[in-house]
Amino acid sequence: MLERIAFSRAMVVLALLLSATFLISTASRAAEQPSASKPVADKWALVVGVSKFQDPSITLKYPSKDATDFADYLIKEAHFAPDHVRLLTDEKATRENILAQVGDKWLPRVAEPDDLVIIYVSSHGSPQTMDVGGISYLLAHNTDKDSLYATGIPVQDLTRMIKERVHCQRIIVILDACHSGAAKADDKGVFRSHNINADAVAQGTGQLVICSSEPNQVSWESSSYPNGVFTKHLIDGLKQKGDFTTLGEAFEYVRDKTKTQVLRERGELQLPVLRSKWQGESLKLSVKPANPRPGIPESPSHSVASAAPAKVYQPQETASSFGTSAEAIVKLPNRLAILPVSGPISIKADELWSGVLKKENVELQNRAEIVSMAKDVQTHLAGRLKNLLKSKEIIESDIGMESNDYGVADKGLNRANVHFENMTEVGKQNQSKYLVRVVIGQFLIKDDSMADEARARVSAQLVNGETGEVLWQIKDKLFAFTPTMFRQDVGVFAEIKNVLPGRIAKGIAQEIANAIKSQDVPTR
Repeated sequence: MLERIAFSRAMVVLALLLSATFLISTASRAAEQPSASKPVADKWALVVGVSKFQDPSITLKYPSKDATDFADYLIKEAHFAPDHVRLLTDEKATRENILAQVGDKWLPRVAEPDDLVIIYVSSHGSPQTMDVGGISYLLAHNTDKDSLYATGIPVQDLTRMIKERVHCQRIIVILDACHSGAAKADDKGVFRSHNINADAVAQGTGQLVICSSEPNQVSWESSSYPNGVFTKHLIDGLKQKGDFTTLGEAFEYVRDKTKTQVLRERGELQLPVLRSKWQGESLKLSVKPANPRPGIPESPSHSVASAAPAKVYQPQETASSFGTSAEAIVKLPNRLAILPVSGPISIKADELWSGVLKKENVELQNRAEIVSMAKDVQTHLAGRLKNLLKSKEIIESDIGMESNDYGVADKGLNRANVHFENMTEVGKQNQSKYLVRVVIGQFLIKDDSMADEARARVSAQLVNGETGEVLWQIKDKLFAFTPTMFRQDVGVFAEIKNVLPGRIAKGIAQEIANAIKSQDVPTR
């Protein structure tokens, strides 16, 4: 009997010990999980962008500008103190300098447990298959692509360093880097292979990770504006509701916009990825710090102001800068931006065609092939100008005048000299010396003698992006095309859409190229 009582007491004690151990373990694990709901004491960011490498064969266009734009957003709109953001671009973004900021010189000395830390990198990446040990690398300015083990930044080492050395429970790692076609200047990678795995990074750091694409995809630089597609939409997404935008909302925005743009420009999928080990509600990146502290002194070479190469990026001003005098405008690169093409302003058919369309139950105003003609003209125009003006960089811009500034083709273009301040602001935002504006006025499809004919009247201008001066223009120039399809075949619209934009672009491009090359810019 006594033995049974003793045994029962022993079991009770053991159960209590196990329960206590379980509760302590559970509490410990919960304490280890970072919570987004907890107030953010202070905020810090290390922002890295590498466009120029010591190896010129892997040079990219926009990562340094991506990084500078992101740092600018953090300081101007997301309540990060200027001395809490360190920006490393190009020559300053060496392997040694990046690791030093994460490992001992800066973040370990300033970040406390209740703070928020952001680590952003825009550069090339390398797949695991390039390394005999199956390690993924980020490429620094001085990385040798043929010796990644000795000169690259192993992602596994970076995550271990973050976890062990940065004393903060909330760390956001943002990677706009992947590997794609070798020797291509407009995608971010060394070889086409698997991307950096967001799951592995999140598992390694225990934190929140956003990657610009899935492991089997490519991260692209835009052909429409001077940024990576992912970073541009990430910044726009974070601005949606100002201080009230959650990371979850920003991610949904960047995922949707990136997918759509890359599909249209490249015909490929790029789907950003978010992985998180956090608990609680979604964090607001722009939250004001609850207990801000001063930063620690840094060398001038690490400051945001000095790290931004002037010829790559100038901070954009707000709408209040409209009206700035031409003398105050910064010197812009000698490149050309094709602003979003407007129109067709009206779509019509003659009596015969109207009857046929009515009989065939086809609504001309809703023909997607015609409605989308403007973008096709812009794309064709960019391609032709690149061939004609080989010494200049040509971009398809998504930054232009408000639609009501165009108005009807003849009146809208005539107002350009009146509103030259607006055009200088557009020039500054596009970092372009020359701006091309095109308005498709009336699109008409008609029966002409024995054949059908599609006609488009087009107005266009070449504008000096530094002064707003109109250098060359045409008004209501007629472009025509005779389709081979029969009138009753609605496929005629697809044929028009495939041919007429190219003809419009060819005519405009040749005259613009001649005007720029000769600097003889008649207005007629």
